[in-house]
Amino acid sequence: MANPRNKERKALLEEYKRIDEEIQEIRRLMIGWLRKRDSDEACKAMIPIFDKLLIRGKILIEIGKKSSEWVDVNELEKLSEKLEDAYKSAIETLDQLDSSNEIESTRKVSVKEAYSRLRLFLRRLDEVREMIKHVLRFGTKNRLNIKLANALANVGLDKNWALATVALQLQEASIKIFAKKLGIKLDKQSIEKILGKKLEKGKEPPFDDKYEAFARVIEEKYKVRMPLLVAEFRKTRAKVLHAGELPTEEDVKSLVTFVSSLTDKLKQLLEQDVS
Repeated sequence: MANPRNKERKALLEEYKRIDEEIQEIRRLMIGWLRKRDSDEACKAMIPIFDKLLIRGKILIEIGKKSSEWVDVNELEKLSEKLEDAYKSAIETLDQLDSSNEIESTRKVSVKEAYSRLRLFLRRLDEVREMIKHVLRFGTKNRLNIKLANALANVGLDKNWALATVALQLQEASIKIFAKKLGIKLDKQSIEKILGKKLEKGKEPPFDDKYEAFARVIEEKYKVRMPLLVAEFRKTRAKVLHAGELPTEEDVKSLVTFVSSLTDKLKQLLEQDVS
């Protein structure tokens, strides 16, 4: 007999795939048309297409809400609001083209502003697509998640502990991965040279020193400041990873916000280095 959860998961994945393909097709057509017809008429003709994209974006968000017991519904709601705000902003600008001043320079500025709002809406839509894809790939209700939830409960831990642990480990993993990609050495000798201090003999350099060394090289080479690794994170790391204590909601929020900012910046740096 088929597992109903697997059936539900398969149906949600199929629905996501169908809606995402529709979004991609509409998006390609829209961008192609805008490139060929650089005018206020072309912008205003986008309104019904944007309506379709907004509807499909909201469908994806509803798929996300149905698909996981681990997903933060509040985050999905915020994402939905951002999408709708970007949509309203774009539509308002497109509507204003009707009453634009006939002076050529003013009209062109208006079209330029409209294009800017259109691109913002598309970025918000891509954020929705990526988050829902992530939820479906990693947060779907399945046996592994249920087993993990049970294992956490068996030792008195919870979802917040799991999220904090992932965020903390991701900090270290991301620095190692991107240091390698960017050609930054973080062995003991290199760290001592970068920081101008001696590290304790016979021990692996602590993450704080690796991060500080990495951040210094990034600032010198790319003129970019990495997010500050605050002292509170060190306490949380010891509490969560080494003592097995439960983090607070605020701990989790701070850790996830930090690692999200960190990985976003690292991705941008890698793209900049490649280009």
